[in-house]
Amino acid sequence: LVDTGANVVAMNANTASLLGLSVDGGVKTTASTASQDLLATKVRIKDMSAAEYKRENVQAITIDGDNPKHILLGMSFLQHVDISEKAGLMVLTSKL
Repeated sequence: LVDTGANVVAMNANTASLLGLSVDGGVKTTASTASQDLLATKVRIKDMSAAEYKRENVQAITIDGDNPKHILLGMSFLQHVDISEKAGLMVLTSKL
């Protein structure tokens, strides 16, 4: 889910575990949402891809519990693409 309001990629801890993303050595922090502050862990994703866009060493957080339901593509990933709108659709194009 594209989330230009999120500073970093965010996912729930269960999704991170299913993807094999270890939080060992991660830094405990809090994630502020519109409604509350949540316990989270800062991590680095070694290799990440969304559609044809691939990036390495992407900063992310895992949030304790089951939310967010979907992975949020925050600005730590989106900074590498241009975002535009065409006919009501969000279009991402590589900056490279």
